[in-house]
Amino acid sequence: KSQEYENTIRLGSLEQLKTIGNLISANIETGIRYGLPSIVHSAIEQSQSTRLISYSFILDQKNKIFSANQRALQGRPIEAIKEQTVTSFLEKSQRQFSLGYISPESPWIIYQIPLSRQSEDNVLAQKVDRLILVANISSQLKDSNQQLVQEILIFVSISTLVTLLLWLTLKVVVVNSVNQLKDLSSSIAMGKVAEKQSRRFMSEFESLDIAMRKMAQKINEMERSYQELYDKNPATFITVDENLSIVNINEYGLKISGYKREDVIGMKACDLYSDDDKDLFNQYLVNILRGTKSIAHWELKRITRAEQVFWTRDGARLINQFGKKFILIVSQDISDLHKMSQKLSYQASHDELTGLVNRAEFSRLLSMSL
Repeated sequence: KSQEYENTIRLGSLEQLKTIGNLISANIETGIRYGLPSIVHSAIEQSQSTRLISYSFILDQKNKIFSANQRALQGRPIEAIKEQTVTSFLEKSQRQFSLGYISPESPWIIYQIPLSRQSEDNVLAQKVDRLILVANISSQLKDSNQQLVQEILIFVSISTLVTLLLWLTLKVVVVNSVNQLKDLSSSIAMGKVAEKQSRRFMSEFESLDIAMRKMAQKINEMERSYQELYDKNPATFITVDENLSIVNINEYGLKISGYKREDVIGMKACDLYSDDDKDLFNQYLVNILRGTKSIAHWELKRITRAEQVFWTRDGARLINQFGKKFILIVSQDISDLHKMSQKLSYQASHDELTGLVNRAEFSRLLSMSL
């Protein structure tokens, strides 16, 4: 049973690290695309909101640390990391997606995410190569062993009571406590914690009740931390399933689109885009699901609930979770940039005083006509 506990914790930690890594890498990709190191550093610092991650940093193409959650590591080679097992593993790793433990018995998990290549004009893109998250689950494994010992003690106590007490007394004293703990476990599964009743438990059940409530509190704190990171990001995050339907969207995305969450969940993702771009948007998503591209970028017109049109630059990544495929879309409003581009294009081809096409544009149009 101890091995089962450990396996459960290991699998759960892998999924947690993967979810966090996908969110952080999406923020970093946004910062790289716009050439803003502050967004990249901020994304790395956000990883400190969870106890799971020990190190989070970005390596450049020379295996030096460009940005890290520990400032003392910035600008230094990976040998600066104190844990020799982690350093040795990273020195041998190649530039590819990888998620796993350093060894089957090791408490260290490493998630490596190559950052997408940008144009040669993007100076920031030439400095970064891959995102690496390093997690240590030693404390979780220790807690699981303590919990197992506690369960064994509770089991022994209950067995002793069975031999000492009559069935009727056992039924009255134990069944009520079990029912309350059952209600508590059901409420935890639903994301809530039932209020503790005034009736006193047996000491064994009291300990179990306290342990379950502490566990629920930790789970809620972790969920709030992840949700805050997801919602307060200054970009729209949309998660789409294999049916191209929306399964999640952050608060910023709801605000900019003018929808309520209950109206958006289950809606086709293309309905957030203008009629002219829906087919093209769906084709992008289908290509990602088919594996044609693992990461894709595009610029399309979005439409709010009030039917206001605005331009967005989107980046999308395929995510595999619990045996299912999802697409995470990160969307930035570029309406002002698009208007500026159109204005500059018009000014380059028209006379400012008369509004007529200038000589260069006239020659271009004449050449096309001929």
